[in-house]
Amino acid sequence: LLHVMFHSMLSLNLNGTERGGDKAGNKILPIAQGGLDLQLLQQIKDSGYTGPIGILGHTDNDAERTLQDNLEGLAWLLPQLDGGKVPGPKPVPLAGLKKTKNSG
Repeated sequence: LLHVMFHSMLSLNLNGTERGGDKAGNKILPIAQGGLDLQLLQQIKDSGYTGPIGILGHTDNDAERTLQDNLEGLAWLLPQLDGGKVPGPKPVPLAGLKKTKNSG
């Protein structure tokens, strides 16, 4: 559906995504900590989207550390697109996996 929405999208925001995470208090995870993250990035790439991409950090964790965790997760996932090899161990988020503000 991304290609259908291109004309009205200002940007695309990412966060780690786990199936049913909203029900388990994991609505917004660091990128690479969700089970659907690689699949989502592959779909974005395959869609041809080339616009701005943001990173969500709606947690009570330190914003700078949260951004760093997300950038490290993204750097770990990107080489895996299109069946690429895993570039070493999955990063461990230093900001933690606390519940999000929106997990209520």
